[in-house]
Amino acid sequence: QVTQAVKQIPAGASKNVVWYFGHVHVGAVYKAQSVGGVTIYPRCCGHSCIPWGIATELHAPNVVWFEQEVVGPGQNYFVTNGYATLTLNGASLTEAFWDQNGKKSWPKP
Repeated sequence: QVTQAVKQIPAGASKNVVWYFGHVHVGAVYKAQSVGGVTIYPRCCGHSCIPWGIATELHAPNVVWFEQEVVGPGQNYFVTNGYATLTLNGASLTEAFWDQNGKKSWPKP
């Protein structure tokens, strides 16, 4: 659906699209993708619901970062929950992912 919407942007527009979507378990930053001359930066955020272990399938070439800090009680029992913040300053966008303890997870400090 996103790629279909992006295809509607005129080819000469030189636009970048940052796509934020949610999931109850995962906080992840994916590599940029190009669709019809438009660069898409996919981000999965909203990992603040159901406790879950490390999503091992995210150890993949198209994933730049994903939340992996485990709080316990076991080695792969409960990865920290978190959220994303966006700061707009004119045409500039700064993003950050934070864990439930207030520690910045992405970009790495």
